[in-house]
Amino acid sequence: MKHAKDLFLLLIVICTLASCGQRHRISKEMKKFTGTKVVLPLDSMLNLSCKNIRNSCMDTKYLYVRYVESEACSECAVRHLSEWQVLDTMKAGEGNRLNYIFILSPNKSQYPHIYYMVRSDTLFNEHIYIDTTRVFERSNPQLPKSHLLHTFLLDQDRKVKIIGSPVSNEKVMGMLKKQLDN
Repeated sequence: MKHAKDLFLLLIVICTLASCGQRHRISKEMKKFTGTKVVLPLDSMLNLSCKNIRNSCMDTKYLYVRYVESEACSECAVRHLSEWQVLDTMKAGEGNRLNYIFILSPNKSQYPHIYYMVRSDTLFNEHIYIDTTRVFERSNPQLPKSHLLHTFLLDQDRKVKIIGSPVSNEKVMGMLKKQLDN
């Protein structure tokens, strides 16, 4: 019984140390990524909307980017698009202050299903770009490895200002509101 308690305690210590190491690595990646310039090769990506927002995206003061790489769930990202409507309801897009785009880079086996989902979503498909050639990753070698850091706000110069989703994190939403008010 005593050995089981010791083993359990050791397991807790190891998990805590591993967790702290991962947090430190992510924090380091965030600091390194913040302020870097991000290239948006939207002309090299597929947009299934009948609207053309490429120009309005590029002319906006701030642009939120959600990048979903092939290892992540592109289908999940498409299903959660409606959550981003909160940015529309706070009127952040008025006066070309803020827009948002999603860059999906699904596996080839997912293409037909993702195309169908995106084309079916007539409310948000104008915000979705499908990167079939991985041009976004190649154009941005500074992109963090952690998918947790693949949602970020860019300023007019396309430099990273905020990392994280305002939709799922109240602290990030507060940071976004503060940025927009300045």
